Amino acid sequence: MKPEFSTYTEAQLRDVLRHIDKRKFPERVEEIEHLLADPVFLHNTRRDKAIRDAEELEQNDHNQKASGIAWIIGYGVLLVIFGVSTNRYAISIKNDVNDPFFRYGFGLICIFGGSYWMYKYYKNRNKVTRK
Repeated sequence: MKPEFSTYTEAQLRDVLRHIDKRKFPERVEEIEHLLADPVFLHNTRRDKAIRDAEELEQNDHNQKASGIAWIIGYGVLLVIFGVSTNRYAISIKNDVNDPFFRYGFGLICIFGGSYWMYKYYKNRNKVTRK
């Protein structure tokens, strides 16, 4: 069964050309060389590769942002849990730890702020991907 070389990228075609048995498949070698000599084919494969690379970079950027926001929310949850445990089990701690804003405020700010950022991030991401 003969492969469809027109769907290969330039790098794949060059790799096939290096490893193909030229005496056994001379017509395939000729087809590959013809495709590699065609400037329109090369332009299209390079453009497609550039588009795929840009999409991959954008996806990695989205994943990094979502991960960072999730860490902020998780940190806020830990602060709130720590505030509850400080209130419940520590009787003789200084007054600044007994302050409710110290115990819960910053944790809640992280949770609600992170949730808002996550909402805006996904809302904006859906607008970008629909275009």
